[in-house]
Amino acid sequence: ESPSLWVGEGRFLGELSTHAGALPERLFMACGTREYSGTRDHERLDVDGLLLQYACQAAATLEAKGLKPGQGRLLFQVQEGAGHHEGAWQWRLTGALRFLLAPWWAHFPPSAPPTSPQFPPASPAAGGPEECDQECAELN
Repeated sequence: ESPSLWVGEGRFLGELSTHAGALPERLFMACGTREYSGTRDHERLDVDGLLLQYACQAAATLEAKGLKPGQGRLLFQVQEGAGHHEGAWQWRLTGALRFLLAPWWAHFPPSAPPTSPQFPPASPAAGGPEECDQECAELN
């Protein structure tokens, strides 16, 4: 959620691309299009664009390594206008939990006790790296 991929000038992305070990079974990643500017009293569209580009690159790398969105292993969301703050994370939490816990909930019969959580529909911003490519292209 709103990963700090900029640390070390993006070094994590290089390490991710050369990583040969195991990957998680399911991974949720999300960010806003105003990660920097959305939490400050001034805009830096260049920084917002760079942070979004890093997130897009990470999602594309994970997809290339086998975490396929269409196979239910990766969910990458870009929320238009969202910054790096708890309000944005809260908005995306339901979709993240729905995605990450889907295999677990599949073990419950349809007549599960009413005390089980009822998740609202996932956010319409869900998408894969290909949608982010378009976002990144528009920023460049």
